Order: sequence, then structure tokens, then C-alpha cells
Amino acid sequence: MDTAQKKQILIRHIDSLPEPELDRLFQSFIKTFENEQQPYVINSEIKAALDEALSNSIKGNVISSEEAARLTKEKYSFLFNR
Repeated sequence: MDTAQKKQILIRHIDSLPEPELDRLFQSFIKTFENEQQPYVINSEIKAALDEALSNSIKGNVISSEEAARLTKEKYSFLFNR
């Protein structure tokens, strides 16, 4: 699907929306668009955690995604029993 086709589909959907839904969607779109224009700032705590994770990865201290899932379910089992 090319860009023109995507735009046509969006326009058709927008044209069919009731005004309250269009207003809600418009506000959401504008907020999303404006947020994407802002640079993302990483605080020192997050940067330190990312640096530590990268360092561990470079050293080979990694686990599989399956093991990560198992450990997460083990540690936070109350989140998976809903």
C-alpha cells in the first residue's frame, strides 16, 4: 500500500466519524505529533541503568528471553494470576 492509498483510507475513516469522536481523535493526534517533536530527555538514573545494562551485555552477562520471562513471572507472579 503506497502513501496515497494510506491517506485515502485515513480520510475515509475521518469523514465517517461523529464530531465528538473526531474531536477526541484530533486532540490525541495533535498531542502525539507535538510529543514526537520534542527531544526525549533521559535522566541520570535511567542513563546509569542503561549504561549498566550495556556494560553487562558487552561482558556477555545476558540471558535468553525465555529465561527473562520465567524470572519475571517468578518475581511478579501476582501480575500473572489475574
